[in-house]
Amino acid sequence: MGKIAKIVGRFCLSGILAFAGLTLFCALYYHLPARMEDSDGVTDFRWAGHAFYSRGTEGFAAGRTNNEGYINALDYETGDSVDILIIGSSHMEALQVPMQETTTAILTRQLPELTVYNVGLSNHDFLTCVRHLPAALEKYHPRRFAIIETVNLIFSDYEFENVLRGIEKEAEVHHRLYEIVQKNHYLRLLYSQLESYRKSKAGALADNADNISDSLDSEPKNNAAAVNTFLSHLHELAEKAGTNLIIAYHPKVSINADGSLQVWSDVSTMRQFDELCRQNGIGFLDMSNRIQEEYCINHVLPYGFINSAIGSGHFNADGHRMFADELIRTMSEMERDDLSEQSEEVPELVR
Repeated sequence: MGKIAKIVGRFCLSGILAFAGLTLFCALYYHLPARMEDSDGVTDFRWAGHAFYSRGTEGFAAGRTNNEGYINALDYETGDSVDILIIGSSHMEALQVPMQETTTAILTRQLPELTVYNVGLSNHDFLTCVRHLPAALEKYHPRRFAIIETVNLIFSDYEFENVLRGIEKEAEVHHRLYEIVQKNHYLRLLYSQLESYRKSKAGALADNADNISDSLDSEPKNNAAAVNTFLSHLHELAEKAGTNLIIAYHPKVSINADGSLQVWSDVSTMRQFDELCRQNGIGFLDMSNRIQEEYCINHVLPYGFINSAIGSGHFNADGHRMFADELIRTMSEMERDDLSEQSEEVPELVR
């Protein structure tokens, strides 16, 4: 009996030590801050402020959140000046690349006279960002631009109407188990992997990728009247806040068997969106052409890392570089257009 007890004891001790070792490893390999409620309504949630994070499951990056729990080098205090506000998804959250390689950091270096602030977070698609736009504009008062980043712009009339009517999306409900596993880095990674598998099996791909059509030459998927009404509402919000609004879209891509690049973007729908944005005084950035050019000339893709699938997932360093370049170009064109319509001089974004 004593021999069996020793074997069981050694087995349990080995399990405890293995679990402790995995937890310690994940403290560096997959360490996300605790999720906090955002009482200001700028986002669905925030990460804990001034908290350490690291992620090695896709790319690798480590750093600390700012005082508000967003991925910014600068803290924000009430009344601080913000020139460019970035609102977006996990691509702008950018936990996969070092902070100095993010879109926010590149814009800050390229436009040193302007303050760039980022509130991008995971699970924030285009409509979620728009729901939070009034609160974001009211809090930060961006003096030059508010930018909404998105990987999908195809939605039903019903979804557009719900946002206009102020109907909140169904709240994300976490199992009680989630609250427990948040306290352990290894269990949190395991839970995340299981959730990703469950969602992929159910067809619920991240960033609403399941709504992206693989047809490049069909009729627009969005109802023009519904989109126009929706964009008119966004323009009114931006105009009231005294800022310019830009919708920045980047499509999913894949590599064909012959090595050519497939851009999964509905051309007619993007043209429709571009035209309606122009009519409503909103800037529109479509990254499709830039992504194709970079692949053909420089042989680089905006998504994928050495430890993940090529051409899929989140922005890598090249993706952030391309995106920042195109944002600067779009902002410059918008301000030059404004200058041509004004008699007084306004300092240009890029000299």
